[in-house]
Amino acid sequence: LPHLREGTAVKGIDVSQWQGEIDWAAVKAGGVAFAMLRASVGTAADSRFAQYAAGAASAGIPIGAYHYLTSTTAAGAKREAAFFLSQLAGKRLECPAVLDLEEPNQLALPDGELMSLAEAFLAAVEEAGYYAMLYASLSTLQRLQGAVPERLARYDLWCARWGAGEPGISCGIWQYEVSKAGAVPGVSTDCDRDLAYKDYPFLIQAAGLNHLEETEDTGKDLAALRQELLETKAQLTQVQAEKEDILRRLRALVEEYGETK
Repeated sequence: LPHLREGTAVKGIDVSQWQGEIDWAAVKAGGVAFAMLRASVGTAADSRFAQYAAGAASAGIPIGAYHYLTSTTAAGAKREAAFFLSQLAGKRLECPAVLDLEEPNQLALPDGELMSLAEAFLAAVEEAGYYAMLYASLSTLQRLQGAVPERLARYDLWCARWGAGEPGISCGIWQYEVSKAGAVPGVSTDCDRDLAYKDYPFLIQAAGLNHLEETEDTGKDLAALRQELLETKAQLTQVQAEKEDILRRLRALVEEYGETK
C-alpha cells in the first residue's frame, strides 16, 4: 500500500474458500492493493487460506487474515484464537489479524459480555505479536461504542456497511459492498470490496508486529520453504548418486585398461 494521505483510501477485497479459484495477477491488475483472507472458522481451517496467501504473495498483494468466531464464551474465544494463530504461523501478514464478530447468538449477549468476548480473542492475538482488529457491522460497532466506548477505542475497526456513502464510524477499513459475480477481475463469484484508510504494511512493519522478519525477503510461508528444502535435498541426493555412479564407471574403466595393458 502507498503511504496514505489524510482522507485517502486504497481498494481491497476480502475472500474465503467460497470464492473458489482466484487469478491473483488479474486481481492485482484490476487495482486491488490489499486482500483480507479468511483463515479459520471456529476450530476449522479455511480450505483455501494457504493457497490464497501464496497466490496473493506471488502477485505482490499485501494480505491480512480474519477468523469467524463461533463461541459465545471468553474461554471458547481463547481456544479459537489459539487455533487462528496456528493458521497464521509462517504467513507474511502485512495487514491486520482480525476477529469477525457477527454470529446472532453472540450479538444476543449483553453489551459488556459481548465486548468481553471480543477482548478475550483480541488480547490473545495481541499477546502473540500481531496487529489486532475487530470486524463487525456498523450497528454492532455503534452499540459497543455507546455502551463501552473506552474498551472499544483500544482496537482498530473494520466496519461492514453496504450501500452507503461512508462507513458511519471512524475505522481503519470499510467493507462497502458485495460486488456481483465477475465484477472484481480475477474473481468469478460475488466478492466483498473494502477501502483501507491506513497504510497497514508501513504501520505494522514500523511497530515490529506480525513476525514479518520471519519471511522477510522471501514472501514465502514456512510450509513453502520446508517443501522447497525437501525438494532441494532430493535433488542433491540424486546428483550425489549420479556422481557416485560416474566414479564407479571410471574406476571400472581404469581397472579394465590396466588389465589389458
